[in-house]
Amino acid sequence: MKMLVTLMLVYMLFSEALQGSAALRCYKCEGPTCDHEPVECSRHQDRCIYDGTMGSPYTVKGCATKAECGAAGRTCCDTDLCNKDLQPPTPLKCYECKGLICDHEPVTCRFPEDRCFTMTEKKYMVLANTVKGCSPKTECDKTGRVCCDTDLCNSAEVVKLSLLIMLVPLIPSILFI
Repeated sequence: MKMLVTLMLVYMLFSEALQGSAALRCYKCEGPTCDHEPVECSRHQDRCIYDGTMGSPYTVKGCATKAECGAAGRTCCDTDLCNKDLQPPTPLKCYECKGLICDHEPVTCRFPEDRCFTMTEKKYMVLANTVKGCSPKTECDKTGRVCCDTDLCNSAEVVKLSLLIMLVPLIPSILFI
């Protein structure tokens, strides 16, 4: 019995030592320049993170949890020292359109805009005014706004005409035939 207790204690100490040595290692830095100093993460931190936005000179690299990696502008990985060359996510490109005329050139969205949207407003019961562009996810729940999250997913459709405007030219031909 005494030997069994001793073996259990040795096993518990040995397994504790193994878990401590298996901690994830990440590069850590803050600011406009990084020295890429390797650090050992705590037990609950299971990801290496790059936190920054495209075009910003200020970056943060270090240890994080899986939950912390979900925010916009953050890129994560889960192997030792994997965050040395991580970059921010590439900004989304969307078509932009305001009014009756749409520009077919895509625009690059800015943080925190991570969705493309399309919204159609009826004007004068005849013409449909289409509005397109970039939007943060929180704005996508607004009535009439349709959002998507891939490059140029809000296609460059120009002006939608209602059925009424298409039928107006046909009325004289129907009446006088």
